[in-house]
Amino acid sequence: MHSETLAEKYGPEVYQTVVDTINQSKSADGPTVAEIEAIFAKRKADNDAIQAS
Repeated sequence: MHSETLAEKYGPEVYQTVVDTINQSKSADGPTVAEIEAIFAKRKADNDAIQAS
């Protein structure tokens, strides 16, 4: 039985979130700097969990 790893589960989502955030930051109604920092902090935590698994 194959159990899905965190990298398999979150890898595409993490990448797409970062791309979407960067694209949104180019528009006037995009996220604030604080929102971008929060997203990257969450993704860093996800990455730390992936690395620890």
